Amino acid sequence: MKQGVLTGVSVVVLSLAMTAAGAAATFVVTTADDTGIGSLRQALASAASAGGSNTIVFDPALSGQVITMTSAYEPINGNLTIDASGVGVTVDGAGQYRPFFINSGNVAIRGLAIENGLAQGGAGGNGLSAGAGGGGGLGAGGAIFVRTGAVVELDMVSFADNAAAGGAGGQTGIGRGANGGGGGMGGNGGNAAVFNDNGVAGGGGGGGAMPGTNGQDSNGQRGGAGGGPNGGWGGSDVFYGPPGDGGDLSGGGGNGAGAGAGSIGGFGGGGGGGQFLATSGGDGGFGGGGGGSSYDVGAGTGGFGGGQGGYGFAHVNGGGMAQYLGFGGGSGGQGAGGGGAAYGGAVFVQDGGTLVIRGDGQMLGGTVTGGAGGNANATAGQSAGTGIFLQGAQVQFAPGTGQVQRIDATIADDHGHIYRNIIGQQIGTSPGGSVVKSGDGRTVLNAVNTYTGTTQVQAGTLEIGAAGSIVDSLARVTGGMLEVKGAAGTVVVDGGRLGGTGVVQSATVNAGGTLAANTTTGMVRIAQDLVFTSGGIYEVQVDQNGSGSKIDVDGTATLDPAARLRVLAANGLDDGSTYGDTTSYHILAAANGVNGTFSADVDENFAFLRAALRYDANNVYLDLTRFAEFNTVAVSSNQYAAATALSAFDNNDPVFRAVMGLPEGEAQSAFEAISADANAAAQNVLVSTFSLFSDALGVKQAGEAGTVMSYVDTGEISGPVGGAVTSAPLSGLWFAPMAGRGTIEADANGPGANWAAGGMSLGYQHGTTLLGGDAQFGIGAGYVSSTSSVASRASTMSANSGSVGLYGAWERDGVSLSAQGAYSLANIESQRQITIGALSRTATANYWSHNLSAGVEAAYAFVLTDAATISPLVGLGLGWSGHNGYTETGADTLNATMGAAGQWTAETALGFEVSYTIEGETGDLALTGRAAWLHNFAEAAPHTVTLAGGGNAFTVSGPAAGRDRLELGAGATWKTEDGLAISGNYTGRFFGGQNAHAIKLGLSQNF
Repeated sequence: MKQGVLTGVSVVVLSLAMTAAGAAATFVVTTADDTGIGSLRQALASAASAGGSNTIVFDPALSGQVITMTSAYEPINGNLTIDASGVGVTVDGAGQYRPFFINSGNVAIRGLAIENGLAQGGAGGNGLSAGAGGGGGLGAGGAIFVRTGAVVELDMVSFADNAAAGGAGGQTGIGRGANGGGGGMGGNGGNAAVFNDNGVAGGGGGGGAMPGTNGQDSNGQRGGAGGGPNGGWGGSDVFYGPPGDGGDLSGGGGNGAGAGAGSIGGFGGGGGGGQFLATSGGDGGFGGGGGGSSYDVGAGTGGFGGGQGGYGFAHVNGGGMAQYLGFGGGSGGQGAGGGGAAYGGAVFVQDGGTLVIRGDGQMLGGTVTGGAGGNANATAGQSAGTGIFLQGAQVQFAPGTGQVQRIDATIADDHGHIYRNIIGQQIGTSPGGSVVKSGDGRTVLNAVNTYTGTTQVQAGTLEIGAAGSIVDSLARVTGGMLEVKGAAGTVVVDGGRLGGTGVVQSATVNAGGTLAANTTTGMVRIAQDLVFTSGGIYEVQVDQNGSGSKIDVDGTATLDPAARLRVLAANGLDDGSTYGDTTSYHILAAANGVNGTFSADVDENFAFLRAALRYDANNVYLDLTRFAEFNTVAVSSNQYAAATALSAFDNNDPVFRAVMGLPEGEAQSAFEAISADANAAAQNVLVSTFSLFSDALGVKQAGEAGTVMSYVDTGEISGPVGGAVTSAPLSGLWFAPMAGRGTIEADANGPGANWAAGGMSLGYQHGTTLLGGDAQFGIGAGYVSSTSSVASRASTMSANSGSVGLYGAWERDGVSLSAQGAYSLANIESQRQITIGALSRTATANYWSHNLSAGVEAAYAFVLTDAATISPLVGLGLGWSGHNGYTETGADTLNATMGAAGQWTAETALGFEVSYTIEGETGDLALTGRAAWLHNFAEAAPHTVTLAGGGNAFTVSGPAAGRDRLELGAGATWKTEDGLAISGNYTGRFFGGQNAHAIKLGLSQNF
């Protein structure tokens, strides 16, 4: 057994324990049998006994199985979740029983299929001799009944072939006699059955709300008791004991053989019958039929949907139950009861009940059949809503993203239902039923619906299928889309979209709303009037052949000058590049005239087609005029230069045609891709990666690994973090691995880049005395491999470079001077992915780049303690970076030829350095830190580009470097007495549009 799954007797034990504790419980259905341990019936009963909020789940072994009902389930009261998610269980009503009567509480049903349910209204009882029959009861909600106050949420639930049927009216011959009780929503009314020895008889009791809760037949002079758990008692005799009214879910008692009337049925119950003498039948409760009457007083009135009781020769209408006066039930005839109504083949929602439907699901089939009237001239009950019946209530469809709900049965309501008080005065009318569409998924209504309340579309798509209709409802769209393929009534679009291929009676498009007429899903027709208010949007689609979407209005089209037209390409392949000089489209026709105009500022997604509108008395036309001044949409100098060159391409070149059809934003991106400014940005990366080597050059004192920073990418005089030169000049060999990464930020013109690099350097330095001070001179060589990407241009670059350099330093009495110079030669491989609409090309290149740097620095060391110093410093650096000319391959007319280019740079440094030495028995540990302000004097260098497809050469540039940056460094070196040293350093550069981080390790041996 799986842990946490209760089966068999365990369910009973848990049920009893939870009942005592009053806490939430979970009951597991383990069998498809309708009765016994582990059945759904037992789980429902156990949950009812436990109280609180409970859950029923299904063993996965029941996947695909059917639970066939053999009798009705008890009504559900309280909070309950019935969860078959992922199992797939069907509850089958066997064509006889309604599966779920939700009497109260919050109830969730998930993952079930509910089929072949039946809500059968009870039949009216027959009169005795010449007495009148009772009215038939209401059949409501073949699968689910939702009572006032109950909240029901369905998730991934499907319905098929459920039905509701009204109860038949009772009958007898014309004359006077004892009368039958009214049928309830489930139980039959009792018959007036037996005369006593004096020739008198009582009336039959009313039927109850649930199947099998029949009213009792009268017995001699005693009236029959009402059916159900709280049925009214029957009247006793001619002189004593009036009958009792029915309680909840129960029928009223029949009158005894004496003066008085049959009693009133409770919710769902029928009224009691009158007796042999001149008495009236009792009124039915909600859904119950009225009791029959004798010839000279009133027949009992059916409750909502219940049939009226039959009457004798002199019919006078009886009273009624407050707001339910037999709506839809058949009228009683002379001696016969009217038939009960049938509403909601699948679901009935009573006024004040709540129904929310989530997840995938469907509602198929479904029938509703009004009960037949008794003999004579009694009439049959009405029928409506093969799917859902809303008695002044609302249903909310809330499928999630990607989920689809299909409702192939009708949704109906109680429009025209008059509410009355207890004495029959009209106090209002039903608002009708309403539909709300929320959730991002799709709900499809495929039937001719007759509900009259509002249809609210808040999110996702509500589709009115080709065979569907909501013409009796006012639809209001505030979000999502109402897609009408069938028919709709008045539609108000306050947000979201209205579209489709069907017929809309009238439409008003307000600010934020869109009427979408397109060639993909089709175009609605407006049968009456169309109004666009300020801010409303009319969206059309067009193609290069002059075909486009159009709205036909049978009435008048009224346009506000602040309403806007939006123009889109008909499909993704129609990019506008093949449009003629001027293409015209007929976008709106109104039989009774066009009043007003749209805004002249048309929203269109073609960068190189201009839109204009024309009007006559009954029509609106759109003209699209072609032009090819590409640079008019450019917003940067690089874009402008490339767009100007592109204008000189052959008009039949695929690149030219592709750009012609682009929206403005995509055209700007295309110009950037064409410009090859990613190659210009790559040169900035090479300068940054060159600094890894030039930073490694410097005096190697007792094993120091070299400087951690270089102003304008040069080395410094004084070791890995500027450590002071020692008094004894030393000579030695050094080796330094290094790695770094950084970003170059884009500006309004040039693109940004990300780079990473790694390499190694090595060298030799010689120590001597010079001008009364200590001096060192060195030489170094290195290798660096780097990669970079320019994401905004879909460009990548890799470089492999070799470098050489010279350096020297001099120190005397705390004053130090240093200088260095370096050269690098790099082989570059670059690749650019150029995408223009559906066109895609790849440009590659291989070329050489050169870098030079030189720098000087001066510092003075102040002694703080025997172990610590601080040294203010100033520096100046010069550099040059450039590449030879080269031509790309692989991109056909978009191959760029880059002219040879170079750029000088100049940068100053102002800062300080601190050092601290810790002496040890086997060696010393030197800690250093450094901070400097760097100021750049260089400008972004232009690069000359010529495109293979034509046009003049033009210049582009990478992003300009910022003027000011902050540089921070830190390092540590451990030195032994025999001249061996190991060191590690970090350098970071921040601000100024460039961020870089470098790490170097060092190993050296002095002698």
